[in-house]
Amino acid sequence: MENKISVEVTEANVTNIDGSITDILDILTFLIKLEEGERHQRVMGEKYTGYVSTVNTAVNVVSSALPSSYSVPEFNKDMAALDKLEQIKAIVYSRLVEKLDDTILQLRHELIEQADHGYGLLKFAAQKGDESVKEELAKIQVSMQSLSNRYPASVLDVGAGLSVLVSKTTPDTRLINVGTTILDLDGGPDLRAQIKQATMRIMPGGSVMLPQGYTQIMVRNISTTDQGTFSVKVKQS
Repeated sequence: MENKISVEVTEANVTNIDGSITDILDILTFLIKLEEGERHQRVMGEKYTGYVSTVNTAVNVVSSALPSSYSVPEFNKDMAALDKLEQIKAIVYSRLVEKLDDTILQLRHELIEQADHGYGLLKFAAQKGDESVKEELAKIQVSMQSLSNRYPASVLDVGAGLSVLVSKTTPDTRLINVGTTILDLDGGPDLRAQIKQATMRIMPGGSVMLPQGYTQIMVRNISTTDQGTFSVKVKQS
């Protein structure tokens, strides 16, 4: 089990970062927060960049032909401000946000791997008859059942190294791996293209929502020694 990140983030770290952001905001005192409705107003998207730039050039060339109520300097100021703010955003993203996102993603991966490993070890220990282990295992199983309590489910077993065909699925059907083995899904290349994951593999505790248009899918247990278990859940309206 790979562990790329092993670090302690302290409250002092959080406080110092918060203070540093305050220092940045003290520089960018003009930043605003829009109301929800204002976020849906007409804006200059990527495809209109050329249009806006061309108009800006034109009004600067023939500014004398425009009424005094139209402020060419303000247009120029907004163009320059947008350019600099996008530079700042790119710096913040590449030097901080992207690394934060990737680090959080890696930590979430390591946590689910550790949980999967620990759950498997607890199940093995429970077979020895330790009542305290069984009690903790029961708590985990209850928490796994509550992950998707909005979905009525049917639970299916798939033998070691075997496959199960799930048919008559409907839109918003979710497959959830509630066992301890890794499951592979085979719905053909079209399904793989629609579900945006690197592989069609469901780790223990993981799930996949099937896209519309698929009425069946093959679920394969890649373990050759242990039985797999998964649930088929359909979202309630």
